[in-house]
Amino acid sequence: MLNLAEQWGWTDNDTETHLGKLLKQMIDESDPKLPFRYIKLDEVASRAKINSPPLMTMMSALNKKLMQSICWIWLLQEGYAVSRSHIASNAIKTNCPMAVSIRIAKELQQC
Repeated sequence: MLNLAEQWGWTDNDTETHLGKLLKQMIDESDPKLPFRYIKLDEVASRAKINSPPLMTMMSALNKKLMQSICWIWLLQEGYAVSRSHIASNAIKTNCPMAVSIRIAKELQQC
């Protein structure tokens, strides 16, 4: 898609970088496992009565990636599909239920 945008003259150096990031994010969001909705991490934090978890930390926790915290290195075995949302900078798309998202956010807060 980015190549087509370049061919059609829609980009220059500044917009090409931004457009490339946006297209990659939208491709990530198109995972068929992901629902149409998105979850704002502020809402998760509000329901959990904690500070909002960092976006990348929450995404890593949901997606089984190895995470490094100040306390130690640990691995969460959740295995949900997750992507950043292009709609809001502090939002994710995930097939994880809100209740589980709240539990994970609370666990992350304790590190």
